[in-house]
Amino acid sequence: MDQMTRNLNSAYQRVYLWLQRELKFLSFETPTGNHRVRRALEVLTNRPALLQSCLDTLAESRQRTLNESFTDALTGRGEADMKPIDVMAHDPIRYTGDMMAWLHSALVGELEALQAIFELSGSERLDDMPSASGVITIAPTDLDLRDHVRPLADKSLENALSAFRLRTEHVISSHEEPTLLYGLLNILTFYRETFKKLVGADTLLVATTDSLASTTTRQLQSCLRDLFRSVQQDIPKPTPDLSPPLFLHDAMGRFRSLVKSFEASLISDSYKSRAFDMIYSEAMKPYIQGCETLSKDLPSPQCHIFMVNCLEVSKVTNDFAPITISKSPLTCKFRILYVCQAMVLKIICILLKTPLIATFCQ
Repeated sequence: MDQMTRNLNSAYQRVYLWLQRELKFLSFETPTGNHRVRRALEVLTNRPALLQSCLDTLAESRQRTLNESFTDALTGRGEADMKPIDVMAHDPIRYTGDMMAWLHSALVGELEALQAIFELSGSERLDDMPSASGVITIAPTDLDLRDHVRPLADKSLENALSAFRLRTEHVISSHEEPTLLYGLLNILTFYRETFKKLVGADTLLVATTDSLASTTTRQLQSCLRDLFRSVQQDIPKPTPDLSPPLFLHDAMGRFRSLVKSFEASLISDSYKSRAFDMIYSEAMKPYIQGCETLSKDLPSPQCHIFMVNCLEVSKVTNDFAPITISKSPLTCKFRILYVCQAMVLKIICILLKTPLIATFCQ
């Protein structure tokens, strides 16, 4: 029995050493032709430690290969007719989108190749093969090779992800245009949700994309707050005609540009609502509060007229938003505020019976 155990362990070691050599140079171009590799992997499922070592070797090999492929895609090296991604570095949204599209394509290719290698057909499974008399049949195992497909595909992109992260972080930190940053955020969010469906949430690919999306959100909020602080330093007094201040019109134009990016994005409606509330809080709410501060210096009913004019601008902006966004709690709050202010003003008009105000309320 001891001799049989030693022979069996020796056989596993020979399979392990052979598989290690094969995996270092395994081609993913024709994964369906690697029958011997698939059988060796199936054998090593009975030795999880040896199997994991082989999978680590495969991951390291794929990391080098994919990193070189990503570098070639960025620089255009290798294929004369391939347009380098770095050529679009002047267009941050296109540049980031092209890099993420490459990662998505590489991930799908890895998943398909690994599935072809790991998923044995019924006729190729060792536990289904007839055994000759006197030959020990390898006991079946609960370890399924298919469970390694997604983690291995995610790990194979580790080096390429590092290069992608460095470039994307540079793009985010070197731009302060809110509309551009919001476009980047939409792209990152879309691919984050796509990667979740392909490899799951607890993966390096999703974590990296989520981290970049958070960085973009912080940069966007910082830029919007800086814009408002610059307005706060020199807020003009209300004009005699009580029209909305210029800074509110500027904020409205900026907000319109941000909302337009929703139409081109493919993110889910639930995320759109949360993102819209964040943008509204940073891009419009401070300016409306600034108008409220200005109205406090005006007598009644001029202060109410001024605020209704300002809220009317906000209402036009709300009407511009898509239906799924306009139902968000924050947007509804400002709609209610506008209606209440308008009702208060009409009551004042009736009580004071002022011709000028009555004309305004018609």
